[in-house]
Amino acid sequence: MPSINLPTGKQQGGLPGTYKLGAWFDTGPFPDQRFDSTGLSLANPHSTGIAKMHWHNYSLYAVMDQMVWRPDPQGPQSVSVFVRPMAAPGNRNLIDFGIDGGFALKAPLAERDNDTFGVSFGVANVSARASGLDRDTAAFSGM
Repeated sequence: MPSINLPTGKQQGGLPGTYKLGAWFDTGPFPDQRFDSTGLSLANPHSTGIAKMHWHNYSLYAVMDQMVWRPDPQGPQSVSVFVRPMAAPGNRNLIDFGIDGGFALKAPLAERDNDTFGVSFGVANVSARASGLDRDTAAFSGM
């Protein structure tokens, strides 16, 4: 999983952070999320049931993790925020876009320098092909 590391660390008067761009690539075959080898929906009763195959798969992603507050440059207490988006082709992946992010408070309590309290969120988009297969299944089954 190669990634490109952008300049990080403490800048002149700034707080430390990490910024990365990355990608992964797989050379194997991957089944289509909706269509069979003849172009019919996999939900169609006349389908072969054998998914169309796509060669190769990949994803692009980024990571941003930035300290935004530290009251004492020598102390352990700090607040950092992070964001991580990713994208992948929807015809061969169930999830074609996702993003998560949040914040972390280091040393939230006195005398507990190694504790961290964090809150995060995540959102994933089901690919159009996968949701299309779901609609096809409902149409063909009547449910």
